[in-house]
Amino acid sequence: MEWTAWTVCTNKCDEESFRIRNRVCLYRGMAHTGCEGPAQDQSSCPTHTCPTWSDWGDWSVCSATCGQGSQHRIRSCENGVDCPGSNRELRFCQLASCPYWDEWMTWSGCSVTCGIGICERRRRCVTDDLLNLPNSEELDDALFEVEAGPAVKNVLESKFGEDWPRLAAWSSRGFPLPYFL
Repeated sequence: MEWTAWTVCTNKCDEESFRIRNRVCLYRGMAHTGCEGPAQDQSSCPTHTCPTWSDWGDWSVCSATCGQGSQHRIRSCENGVDCPGSNRELRFCQLASCPYWDEWMTWSGCSVTCGIGICERRRRCVTDDLLNLPNSEELDDALFEVEAGPAVKNVLESKFGEDWPRLAAWSSRGFPLPYFL
């Protein structure tokens, strides 16, 4: 008597199941009294541990330094490669609002009443939630723009016509206006 092949194990992870094999007694119809031993054999199928997720790691640093950003964290699949779900989790993070330039303030008085002079105007760096704002006096002193004022405009228009805005912009960046004015 020879045994057949074992049946296929169909157990899922962490489940117990059995496999079976059979044999047929070839002497039954003869004068022989039978075969020794059982006609069927049963054995436990090997079990395997289901793949499981590790604990989530720590959240990453927010992707933004101000305003809204995102964070992620990861986990790994243990005891296999086919864990259900994703190994990455994402969430949004909200930090203090981003600073931005406020509107320009009005022009101050010019340094001269006629001829070539400069006027000054300022703008501040602000944030909507008013957290961690630098001292506004420091901002006023450090962040301002100097542009050619109306007295220069009158002179430039009379000498250069439509080209005066380009010269005024050149002057506002700290370059002196041409001496021949």
